[in-house]
Amino acid sequence: MHHNLNSSYFMLTRRHIRAKVMQSVYSFVQSDKDRVDVEQRNLSKSIDDIYDLYILMLDLVVEVVQWEKHTIDGRKKSILGEEILVPDERLANNEFVHKLGANINLQEAVENRGFNWRDNDEYLRSILKDIKNSELYAKYIRKSEHTFKSHKNFMIDLFKDVIAPNEKIHEYIEDRNIAWIGDIAVANGMALKTLTVTFEDSKDKQPLMTIYKDADDKKYAKDLFTKTVLHLDKTKKIITDKTPGWDPERIAQLDLIMMQMGLTEFLYFPSIPAKVTINEYLEISKDFSTEKSKIFVNGVLDKALKELTAQGEISKSGRGLV
Repeated sequence: MHHNLNSSYFMLTRRHIRAKVMQSVYSFVQSDKDRVDVEQRNLSKSIDDIYDLYILMLDLVVEVVQWEKHTIDGRKKSILGEEILVPDERLANNEFVHKLGANINLQEAVENRGFNWRDNDEYLRSILKDIKNSELYAKYIRKSEHTFKSHKNFMIDLFKDVIAPNEKIHEYIEDRNIAWIGDIAVANGMALKTLTVTFEDSKDKQPLMTIYKDADDKKYAKDLFTKTVLHLDKTKKIITDKTPGWDPERIAQLDLIMMQMGLTEFLYFPSIPAKVTINEYLEISKDFSTEKSKIFVNGVLDKALKELTAQGEISKSGRGLV
């Protein structure tokens, strides 16, 4: 049995946190470096919003099946006494989804957010149509006997191949919160993890995932933002000194911010190994910059690390020495 996973599951990695902080620093710089506290609150909210999206995606799985059940029950009532072909009820009676929907923690989380897919039935109809047209569904209803496990495997595959990539849902998400577009993958990953750890003998109060791994990560998000904006001038000067042939105004804003965040970690986060810092910003630059930018960011951080180390400016302790 593999039920013994931790009582809470997290999905937001340090890389996601860095990307979120980078967007907040960008926003802060664009607003003429106006209010640190306002942007700090915005950062915190943008991370909490990922959790809302996670709940929304989990609720979608439950509501699609509920909608199918509701539709079939309605048809049965309207044709009482008549000989008519009743639609296949396997999806409507999917035991795994009923188990997921019975999770009190999920029910409360949905209620607290004041949102319900039932009020948005056009999306449920659209997804149901995609489900019914899928090869996965055809295979599912061809099988005469189902166990909890086969119901579960079907729903997990369905989530990955039909529900999560649904364009209509993506449009809806974008309309509701533009910042969510970059968070869909994280929220879907969290939802998928929750589906995976829902078992036949799961409690009615099965723990949901937490957005942060621990209090350290939450503090790290706040500290990285605050220390980066506090030292923007100092880190910009270090970068300009390392790039004499470059006009700082010509360096792409996000590249500059990535380098400034990297320098902030070198100087003010003693427990983070410098190698980890460089690798992380290289990975982030793949998503947000060009190949040329990536090489540039790497080169500047590498050079700065060597010089700052030689000048005795960098002191790493604990894990940071690794």
